[in-house]
Amino acid sequence: MLFELSDMMSNAENPERIILDRHQMKNGLYVRIDREGNIKDNLIVNKETSTIGNTYWWFRDRDYYSSLLEMNKPVDTKKKIHSNNMYTIFIKCQNLPEVGEDKQLNYNQLEEIFDGYYNRLNREYDKKEKEILEIANIEVINVDDLKLCKNIMLKAIRKTIQFIKNLDKSSGFTAKNDYVKLFIESDINEDEDIKNYIKESNRYIDLKIFNCNDYNKTVKGKIYGLSNENMVLNNKKPYLELKSTKFKVPFKISLEQAIKNHKIIQWIENARDENGKIISNFNLNWDNDLSSKPDDNCDVGICFETIKTKTGCQIIENDFIPRNIKNLNKYFEYKNYLDYDKDEMTGCKERYVLEGYVDRFFFKNQMKIVYYNDEYKPKGLNTYCSNAMTIMKIPMKNYFRLGIEDSLNSVIDKITLGIIESSLNDENVTKYSIACKENLRLNLLRYFEIGGKKNMGDILTKVMEDVKTKVKAKEFIPIGSDDEFYYCIGQLTYYLCSLSEAKSKNQNMYNSIIKAQSSKKIKDILKHLYKVYNYKIGNANLKFNNLFSMIMGYEPTKKSNVDMIICGLTTNNVIYTKKEEE
Repeated sequence: MLFELSDMMSNAENPERIILDRHQMKNGLYVRIDREGNIKDNLIVNKETSTIGNTYWWFRDRDYYSSLLEMNKPVDTKKKIHSNNMYTIFIKCQNLPEVGEDKQLNYNQLEEIFDGYYNRLNREYDKKEKEILEIANIEVINVDDLKLCKNIMLKAIRKTIQFIKNLDKSSGFTAKNDYVKLFIESDINEDEDIKNYIKESNRYIDLKIFNCNDYNKTVKGKIYGLSNENMVLNNKKPYLELKSTKFKVPFKISLEQAIKNHKIIQWIENARDENGKIISNFNLNWDNDLSSKPDDNCDVGICFETIKTKTGCQIIENDFIPRNIKNLNKYFEYKNYLDYDKDEMTGCKERYVLEGYVDRFFFKNQMKIVYYNDEYKPKGLNTYCSNAMTIMKIPMKNYFRLGIEDSLNSVIDKITLGIIESSLNDENVTKYSIACKENLRLNLLRYFEIGGKKNMGDILTKVMEDVKTKVKAKEFIPIGSDDEFYYCIGQLTYYLCSLSEAKSKNQNMYNSIIKAQSSKKIKDILKHLYKVYNYKIGNANLKFNNLFSMIMGYEPTKKSNVDMIICGLTTNNVIYTKKEEE
């Protein structure tokens, strides 16, 4: 997929400028140094820094060309200096004399590190490196310029330290974590200056762009090597080499392609939303030239998942979206089956709205995180719900993010019911929370036309009306169906349990009824509850007498209907309903 993206980048009007404009500068003090070692300009970069202005742009472009590919590919072998060329020194403030903290160096140690850094820039290259520099037409480094830059930096770092000591506390610079970055003006002419930075950047990048130069091979004047992007292979992990073939690595790419791939990864790493947050999963339209930021909700194109790693960024998955899937195939009509006044859901036509309902009420808004983070541990969910997330992850992602229509059909019934049942055991779970889940479940069963349950919500509506009529009738009217029987079970259970004088009443007090496998067991439990609380029930309680008699006088033909029991538990209780409400 990196190759397709790099082709998209190549088709852009100015690929280099696209990358530069999105380059994210790290927090710290940026110092512009003239050829005499004096501070000419400075900029403190933090989250409040404006990204508009000549000063910011001057530092941004040079910072981009002076940055390491990754920390495992430094120039300074001691990894104290994090820049890549003779014109720059990037170092953590905590390492500097006088202004650093627990890791600070003295001036002699700092000078030794500078010596090591500049000596590495002028080191004797090995055979593979010489071959790369020759084919890439990179000339030998100018030793006089190198010595001059080193002397300028030794002078400038002392002045910079004094500058830091005089900084006001409100400057926005924090010595503990921030960088100090020094940039030498290589030429008075800014165009020539940036060309020098690019030239020295190429010297570093061309030598380090491959995963390891040991695998390089020259074919017809071109160098091919192992890509460093989305590839984990180095001297510390020789077991990742291919052992059963004549070749040790899976594929090789050209030097030019390796550079293009790296720029694509940089573009992904630096993608930010309006709030400055990293965009880790995004879509690209087919005609996107990468000049705009990635979109997390485009109509058609390529869908990417990326993760941040210690060495940068990796694309862990990509999918093709062949058509516009923003809207659902048919409108999601929402019905408030349980007749709650505070219902927070409505009908919708957009996938993301329905996805939000499912994620919110069943997974506490954590499924969208799990889509792109296998290591994420759900919070505030019981064991069943956590396991359900694992089962539902792929079906939900396929349906809501990729538009694969039948993805949820085989799991939506069993999983949603299981979540509702398990939620009854949760501490402090509310009747309203259970009702919202059940309401959404009934609507989903109807929307996805699940087996013999798609009409359960409409059946419930009729059952509720019939039970209201029968319970308040002066003459006994028997139960007319199994669905009505189990709904009445929920109603009576709720009423009897509500008579308890326990200080803490939790939803798990209904578990014995929900888990009962036979109508005889259910009736036995209800009789027991009646014996416990009948002293609170008046003889003239018509509604209770009717409801209790209706249940005891009916024998169901089907096994327990948990949905109807839960609906009976969570809807307005007919015994408590006032005459005005009826």
